[in-house]
Amino acid sequence: NEEEIVDAFGEFALGVKPGGVLIANGTDLNVAKVIGKLPADLRCETFGLDKSRPFSKGRDKKCNFYAQNIQLKDELYAFDVYHNGELLGATKITLPGRHNILNALTVVAIAVNAGLPCQQVL
Repeated sequence: NEEEIVDAFGEFALGVKPGGVLIANGTDLNVAKVIGKLPADLRCETFGLDKSRPFSKGRDKKCNFYAQNIQLKDELYAFDVYHNGELLGATKITLPGRHNILNALTVVAIAVNAGLPCQQVL
């Protein structure tokens, strides 16, 4: 059931090794429940289709990574990627659906946190 899935994600999140980072969807209610219970020293970066985190309690009220200026052009989604309010650059994806923009933001968040230059990622 849904509660067991949320609990399992919470256990996974608590397994992040010291110095690691949890990358999570900042606009999902169930994810917000988990993030709100994490220890303050567990680093968490969130992503979303915009910067607001409507369910945020206790941690940042904005997503760390977010997309703006989302447009569908020639069967490509084009959008700007931001990290903590700073424009990283523009990108395009060929996969349909806004959920794939979230997937792309996840990849960007992981890559940037792993130390890759955003020019290589975007």
